[in-house]
Amino acid sequence: MTAIVDDAYRAINVGKVLCIVSLDLKKAFPSVARVLLLEKLKKACIETQWFSEYLSHRTQLVKGPSGEFSKICNDVWGVPQGSVMGPILFSIFINELPTIPTWCKSLLFADDTNLRIVCYPSAIDTALKKVESDIRQITEYLNSNMLQLNNAKTELIVIGSAYNVRKIGVVSINVNGCFIDLKESITILGMTIDNTLSFKTHIIKMTRNCYAQMAPLFTLRPLVSDKNMIVLIKSLVFSHLYYMSIIWGGANKTNLQLVEKVIRNAARLLTRKGDGIPLQKLFRN
Repeated sequence: MTAIVDDAYRAINVGKVLCIVSLDLKKAFPSVARVLLLEKLKKACIETQWFSEYLSHRTQLVKGPSGEFSKICNDVWGVPQGSVMGPILFSIFINELPTIPTWCKSLLFADDTNLRIVCYPSAIDTALKKVESDIRQITEYLNSNMLQLNNAKTELIVIGSAYNVRKIGVVSINVNGCFIDLKESITILGMTIDNTLSFKTHIIKMTRNCYAQMAPLFTLRPLVSDKNMIVLIKSLVFSHLYYMSIIWGGANKTNLQLVEKVIRNAARLLTRKGDGIPLQKLFRN
């Protein structure tokens, strides 16, 4: 996320725009071909015996609407989700993907893939044609590895100054026959980015989540000690504020006032007082 925002600011500083295409893979982890994965581990000079055992002898079944279970079947595809090893193995499996695009730079985080290209607003059509060309190459690569691109969930955003964003107008890209329209904001790894980097949409969602977590704590306050309340506030409320704060922390003062209100309400919850309490206490590790 830091790399994406840094590229966006660099583009804005020279009067350009940053085009980002967020790609989505259909059932990415369950679709990994284990035979291909073991071959790629061998090419990376990794001993495969342990991984072969780790991925073997797995079964699955389904439960019907009446509570009956299906026959147990051997599971020969995919890597375990919710495990530490799963994302690592998937990253190794698609490790060649960044070398596929000709024009775009790619950023990968497990199954989250983003393409980005910088251009002047007047050259947006040419840039998007290059993006489409790279997506076709990526689609061929994914198909050769038994993976599939979810065309309908692919998203496009163009980030720039407010003036240059208005100059872009209405544009779209053709992703394997599916036309993807330009969006004003997209969500990447839980972080909502808007086309002018105001972070207003993300801050509004974030502060709403904070208030939703904080509301039950007011009811519990008479029953909870100060020490335990600090733990609850940090884990349930401030965890939302900490997440990617290095990114959205550059928002303007008006948007950041929404965050300040959350902190002040958390302080009132802790001290049972009004304004004027030492807010630093809430930030101690």
